[in-house]
Amino acid sequence: MAMFMRMADIKMQHVPYKGMGPAISDLMGGQVDALISPTASVAGHIKSGQLRALGVTTTERYPLLPDLPTIAETGFGGYQMEIWHGLVAPAGTPASVVLLLSKQVQEIMQLPEMKDKFSQMDATPAPNTSVQFAQQIGREIAKWRKIVQEAGIVGE
Repeated sequence: MAMFMRMADIKMQHVPYKGMGPAISDLMGGQVDALISPTASVAGHIKSGQLRALGVTTTERYPLLPDLPTIAETGFGGYQMEIWHGLVAPAGTPASVVLLLSKQVQEIMQLPEMKDKFSQMDATPAPNTSVQFAQQIGREIAKWRKIVQEAGIVGE
């Protein structure tokens, strides 16, 4: 939300929640005015008309809600926030082990049953190499460090 507020040049009060369930309940109950949520968590409420979606944070439209624009399409070019997961190993893990794990994970991700499982979770697998993943993590850290600093966000 801090990134959106900066790009839209607006101020909103941050309300911390311990999980999406309470946040979605408060949004539906009118206690908060807006929420950035994983789309899968609110898609049913959007489809039923209980919530009004304004846009998705990803670079591409959400397949289950194809008429919903991306935030970038609504006039905030460059806005992107995606939830991603990855496999990491402890620092100092031998390169040969990292390479073997990376290769095996990429093979597993190609199995039909894995593709089916990801589809059921409404997730899109994007396997990459350990080097590509390390680069992605580096880009994300730099991006969010800047946003956190500009917003004056401090840990509690």
